[in-house]
Amino acid sequence: MTDVAKPIKPTTWQKDLQKLVLGAVVFNLGVFGLLIKFGIIQFSSSTPEEMLYGINTITAKVLFIPLCLTLIGVGMLFIWVVLQEPIRELRAWLKRH
Repeated sequence: MTDVAKPIKPTTWQKDLQKLVLGAVVFNLGVFGLLIKFGIIQFSSSTPEEMLYGINTITAKVLFIPLCLTLIGVGMLFIWVVLQEPIRELRAWLKRH
């Protein structure tokens, strides 16, 4: 018996738009988490202790995944934009030798 591959359904533009919006939200949350984590965004000394605790908890637990996704995305963008030509040259050199 052979398995028949299911036909691939084309995605609608609504699903693509949802993915784009979700990606933008995750990216912005990750950047916000990075800014808080590294102290670029600082809160005044008059900020209540409970609020600071809540912000630190949210940053450490909730924004950790978007923060990681943002770092992975920035790393992939760096590889794609900056290292694309050197990788292409390396592949060509390896094919020649």
